[in-house]
Amino acid sequence: VKPYVSPKEHQSKSLLLLLLKNYFSYYFFVPIFSFLFFFLRELLLLYLTKASSLFHYEWKSNEQVLFIFCGSVSFFFLYIPLSSSKF
Repeated sequence: VKPYVSPKEHQSKSLLLLLLKNYFSYYFFVPIFSFLFFFLRELLLLYLTKASSLFHYEWKSNEQVLFIFCGSVSFFFLYIPLSSSKF
């Protein structure tokens, strides 16, 4: 007899299992996330420095905003396919 597990609890357990036990998810999540994050960051910095030269606006002070934005976009880009995949 299996113990009752609420759907919410099961969902969090399955995501944890997916990240810890699934070889591809566990070993490739971090490098892909890092690559995506830094690629997005460099692309946005390049664009914003070009745009700032037009508007005479210094974007270096908003480095934290860029950091948070790129991190969240990269994370959700990877989190959605990982959480919906079956293992």
